This record gives sequence, structure tokens and C-alpha cells, in this order.
Amino acid sequence: MKPVPWFVACAIAGCAAVGGALPAAAQTPSPTLPAPPADNLRVTLAEAVEAAWQRAVQAREVQAQGRRAQAEQTAASSLWAAPPALELNHRN
Repeated sequence: MKPVPWFVACAIAGCAAVGGALPAAAQTPSPTLPAPPADNLRVTLAEAVEAAWQRAVQAREVQAQGRRAQAEQTAASSLWAAPPALELNHRN
């Protein structure tokens, strides 16, 4: 049988100690946190459009990164790194 490492025993003891303290702390209300004002909950049309635009830009970036990764994977799995080319030179 393997001996239990000391940190496992400490973790179990810590969870037991904190587990008993959390319900008591959750029952007492916190008087130091005021309710947020209603003005902060309103979003202007300009802010909403800007947020939607940022999400659209991020979505396009994610799609472009996916296409780039797929192209890199295709290039890496090919026989040559670049398409083969043939050069012809003529000297007099």
C-alpha cells in the first residue's frame, strides 16, 4: 500500500476547515458592497453597435486563423514545401 503524501492530507483538512466556514459567511450580508446604480445598467446604441462590431471582427479573425491553420497543415503534409518550379536559362 502506498503512503499518502502529506499535501493530500493537508488538502483534505483544508477543505474540511473551509467547508465549515463558508456557509456561515454566506449567511451574513455584506454591508460594504452598495447596489450598483441603475444608470450603469443602461447601454447606449453606440456602445451596443461598437460591442457587436468588435464581436464580428473577432469572429472574422477566428475564421481567418482557422483557414490559415488548415492551409499550413495542407502545406506541411504535402511532399514539397512549395509547388515545384522549373527554370530554364540560356547563355550566349
